[in-house]
Amino acid sequence: MLGDGADTSTAILERKAGALDLDSAPAARQDRTPDDNVTLPTHSSAESLVHGSLRDAIRQHPTQRLWVPSVAWIGLHLDILNVRFKARKSKSRRRANWKTDASNGLDECRQSGDNNTIDAIEHGHSHPRNENFSRAADSLQVVDEDKQFSIMSEILEVCGFSSDCFSSNWIGLDYDGKRAQHLWVNLLFTEQNEINLLAYIHLATLQRMREIYIHKSNPLNVKRRKIPTPNEPVAEIRRKKLNRIKPAVESEDPQIASTLIALAQEQQRRRRELGETAGARYTRCPERVFAIAFPVTPAPVMYFYEATIPYEFLQRLERPRETMACAGFTISYRSISLTVPIKALMRLCKRFTSE
Repeated sequence: MLGDGADTSTAILERKAGALDLDSAPAARQDRTPDDNVTLPTHSSAESLVHGSLRDAIRQHPTQRLWVPSVAWIGLHLDILNVRFKARKSKSRRRANWKTDASNGLDECRQSGDNNTIDAIEHGHSHPRNENFSRAADSLQVVDEDKQFSIMSEILEVCGFSSDCFSSNWIGLDYDGKRAQHLWVNLLFTEQNEINLLAYIHLATLQRMREIYIHKSNPLNVKRRKIPTPNEPVAEIRRKKLNRIKPAVESEDPQIASTLIALAQEQQRRRRELGETAGARYTRCPERVFAIAFPVTPAPVMYFYEATIPYEFLQRLERPRETMACAGFTISYRSISLTVPIKALMRLCKRFTSE
């Protein structure tokens, strides 16, 4: 549990089952599960803390269980890191007509000044499969997650992104100069420059990962049993634990924040390596990262996230024992209606081509 009044023996068992040590990195494994990459914290009691450091901020909450994998992050974790979500409403959303059919929606898209975006998609990208793109747009509201993955891959390819260079769905989150944990995303994409990254996340996947984490971290869980013995008291405890780490707002899941941070760290690493290869000096700069997510409950909407993560913020995670002047960052997101799929995709592509 996250800082409740459980007895000492239960708390020790839970820490062994699910606590995260951000000071030691797990060995890479292909058969990793959502919390296979967590270990028991081993912090020295004699460790001197610098006032204003990240470690000092964490120690200000001794009654809270903060050393957990990001799948169990709550609002307090974002408060400590000074990370905020901000929902944005576009003009097109405010004037959207939910009863407009696809044909009228495309006409409206042209009349409202989206002709440049349409031309960029039909001609500028020289994409040979525009029919497939239109068909993918019409199929975007399908419930099946696997089909959504393949559809989004084709759509993002039109937007200039590719997933070919990724052999795994795991991305590392670093802390104190070490690999702290591996985060699962449904799909990873890189832009044509092979530096800028985008994550595709289905919020239903994050919900299942939380359920797995709570189930595996229970000290009474016997993994070797093929059919677990029904235990109503334990089931009720699990439900309470799950509710504690469930995000208050579905679209503002803390694990989206941790994923964007991991993307920024990877982008920074790629930018530094590219500079070293070219013989150029690495320039300290913020990292702009993106994510796309679909809601847990099937609905004609998807979420588009973007964040500009300062260099100082990444250094604060890299050197948590030192004081870093950083105001944090804001994750801005907007919901894109899929009622008129082709219009939604034009708007999504415009978000990328305008950067």
